[in-house]
Amino acid sequence: MANLRDFRTRINGVKNTRKITSAMKMVAAAKLRKAQKRAEDAQPYSARLNEILARAKSAVTRKDLQKIPLLVGHKAVESYLVIVVSAERGLCGAFNQNLLKSVATYINQRSLDGKKVQIVCIGRKGYLALKKLHDNQIISYYPLEETFQPIQKIMRGIIKSFDEQHYDEAHVFYNKFENAMKQTPERLRLIPYDIPEAVERNVREEPTKEYLKHQRDFGGWHEFEPNAAKVMEELIPAQIATTLYRIVLEVAAGEQAARMTAMDGASRNAKELIDDLTLTYNRMRQEAITSEVTEIVSAAQAI
Repeated sequence: MANLRDFRTRINGVKNTRKITSAMKMVAAAKLRKAQKRAEDAQPYSARLNEILARAKSAVTRKDLQKIPLLVGHKAVESYLVIVVSAERGLCGAFNQNLLKSVATYINQRSLDGKKVQIVCIGRKGYLALKKLHDNQIISYYPLEETFQPIQKIMRGIIKSFDEQHYDEAHVFYNKFENAMKQTPERLRLIPYDIPEAVERNVREEPTKEYLKHQRDFGGWHEFEPNAAKVMEELIPAQIATTLYRIVLEVAAGEQAARMTAMDGASRNAKELIDDLTLTYNRMRQEAITSEVTEIVSAAQAI
């Protein structure tokens, strides 16, 4: 009977665990909807800034472009800044592990090439993992916050370090939010900033009738004051901060999606374990009852 008590205790423990994982799944699903909406709402602003930058770039001479370091970079690339945007909490499957594998591979490859690598961590889980392997290369850590002001402050410091030539390129690693079931580790070069080729191609394409009419009636579609180069110098830092903010929102949404999936899997596994334990418990209980009945019958026959 002691074994039966142990089984009852274990079954009750697994049932309690299933209640927790089911509750965490529902909480993650509710947070996912909000996080996904914030990430989607950030897309149009970033896309519009890219379009303005592309139009300004088309109006800037090659000589003036070379005077914008955030766009063309430094002459030689000898040092890298790696920005790792990870989850703030665990219990989200392999969400952080897959990202950190790609980060470790990249850092090790740059180190083998003789390049200097510095790390900025956004998100607690990535910081704790990288601290064990690359503690001397981590220069700063920030919690994952879904507001623009902290991101803007972070980017000001990163851009200042670039201007002071503490590093030559900045790459951000994050989990791209494909959908609720899939988040893929991604690397994006943040500094020098690359205007998406598709946006530049659209700007170079033949103008629409609306554009031609406006150009004829008002003498032009876009005017840059004081000039296009100055506008780019002001907008590129804003776009870099906006891009990082969009990435942070994607990671926040991906974290909740990964946690929802992980907790759903844990709940299903708990149910299967409960079924197996219950079946074993019933068998043991039946065997115990049968044994007792046999003993009673044998005793009665003996009497």
